[in-house]
Amino acid sequence: MANQERLKPQKEKAKEDRSKVDDLQGSPMSVGNLEELIDESHAIVSSSMGPEYYVGMLSFIDKDQLEPGCAILMHNKVGLGYAAEN
Repeated sequence: MANQERLKPQKEKAKEDRSKVDDLQGSPMSVGNLEELIDESHAIVSSSMGPEYYVGMLSFIDKDQLEPGCAILMHNKVGLGYAAEN
């Protein structure tokens, strides 16, 4: 029972993240650049259009893959993940 209670917040967070991803699917995306990581859930990004934005990052993004200058996938100024180089 205690284990179920401990896992409940994780399951709710996963469900919330999945809902966010579902909302984003089919929406226009753009590629931007990561300028600076502020903390575990925020960053400063820039788009090809010029200005920099302070954005939230979704919790499932692998922060170990991010470094300043890397290309990232964005939706409406929300950092979604890194764009792997081919």
